[in-house]
Amino acid sequence: MDKLALLIGSLIATGGFIGMVHIKGLSIQQTQKLNTSEFPSHSAEHIFNPVIFPILIGDTSALIERSQSFRADQPTGLLLAQLASSFLGRPYKASSLDQTNDEWLRLDLTSFDCFLFVEQLLALSQTKTAADFINRVRLLRYQNGNVDYCSRYHYFTHWAQNGVTRGWIQDLTPSLDKGASRMIQLDFMSNHQNKYIPMKQKRNIDCIRSQESGSLTRQNYLPLTSLSKNLNMLRTGDIFALTTRIRGLDVTHTGLIEITPEGVNAIHAAPRVGVIRSRDFLRYVSSIEDVVGVSLYRPLTVR
Repeated sequence: MDKLALLIGSLIATGGFIGMVHIKGLSIQQTQKLNTSEFPSHSAEHIFNPVIFPILIGDTSALIERSQSFRADQPTGLLLAQLASSFLGRPYKASSLDQTNDEWLRLDLTSFDCFLFVEQLLALSQTKTAADFINRVRLLRYQNGNVDYCSRYHYFTHWAQNGVTRGWIQDLTPSLDKGASRMIQLDFMSNHQNKYIPMKQKRNIDCIRSQESGSLTRQNYLPLTSLSKNLNMLRTGDIFALTTRIRGLDVTHTGLIEITPEGVNAIHAAPRVGVIRSRDFLRYVSSIEDVVGVSLYRPLTVR
């Protein structure tokens, strides 16, 4: 067992966990507390696996605890929007999960890219403890919860299909007027390997290329021309994803819907800006280049 595994084993044994780790440099910034007995889906063997063990960045542990205070007897969508509003002003961080060549169960509520903003807040809104939140992110982010770069849902449509299958979100398109679908070849990663740090490894290149080769994905979406007539069908907390005409991609951005007396807004983590509220959702969506429509999902209340 290497030094990192021994260190993590020691932290677990004493009820601690790593707040932030530079994996190669083994630089630990803080140690926080976690009751590992709360992980119902992890065997003792898995708990001691340093790959499965969560890495919480900065003051994420405190932010998880703070978010629990928002919980009330209200629909999940309203809670999700309330949580999103509490993170307004947080900075944007591109490619949050791809900071190293190694895949870890990384949790970060201090800064976001658009995908992780939606993923982590959805998990927060549907869980009651820190351990449940961490486990929910793991199951949302990875196929069968297997923490590995090749098992991560890199494309939003695959992530959403996993959420639908697990009963955590609902695909709204079938219930919307003029909803559509298309078959797309998702191979942007294979054709743009230089954009992804982990794709410097041959293993990752090979597995992603294998997954993408010859595989078509069905994507449900609402065309832009039909969005205005469906705005009254949306609810606060619904998840939106901007479908794109860019070859090899399904969506270019994602966020949350907020319904107010003044109209429909978006709360999202925007590049170079951070977590913001964009008023007038229709105008906002129509201003984004290469957008052909919107995929829409509703968070479900999970007891």
